[in-house]
Amino acid sequence: MTARQISFVLAAALLSSCASTKSYSPDQCAAIDWFALGKADGATGQSMTALNDEIVQCKAHGITADVDTYTAGRAEGLATYCAPGTLVDAAAQGIGDPFSCDPMTDNQRAAFETGRDTRAAVARYQQLKAQYDQLTQKKAEINQEGSRLTQLYNQSSDQTERQQISSRLNQLRQQLQAIDAELAKADPIMQ
Repeated sequence: MTARQISFVLAAALLSSCASTKSYSPDQCAAIDWFALGKADGATGQSMTALNDEIVQCKAHGITADVDTYTAGRAEGLATYCAPGTLVDAAAQGIGDPFSCDPMTDNQRAAFETGRDTRAAVARYQQLKAQYDQLTQKKAEINQEGSRLTQLYNQSSDQTERQQISSRLNQLRQQLQAIDAELAKADPIMQ
């Protein structure tokens, strides 16, 4: 067992007092295919800490995790995850831990950065789109209120009421101008 594997086993022992997110019966622990588990975790870029739940729960049942076999499977899975084409997609989706590919090659780093930047751009677009939609909704509400007030203005014969309505309509026009200015800035992005 390597020093790294020993450190993970020790970390798992420390975590044995913590609540686990997974639940394993003795039969499930006995049936774990440690290589397949490692390969699946590696293929999704999971760090070695992904093994902690299994170590802790299976140890409670008197079953020792086969860390060497898990590590071999994880290495095979990481070969897939760390391929630049996969890594760019995984980073764009926020899947896995790219530092599992340590040490990263220049191609892997570039793929990760492209995926990370894509994820950030999509998040920024979604934020701007939500703001754009809110502004569009607010504009529709102001136009609806403006129509209602215009109708009231036309029906009213009371000069004081007409002045109040006129003042409110002017406020609404100013709000619309501000919203239209914001929408004009966002329009190229949203089209």
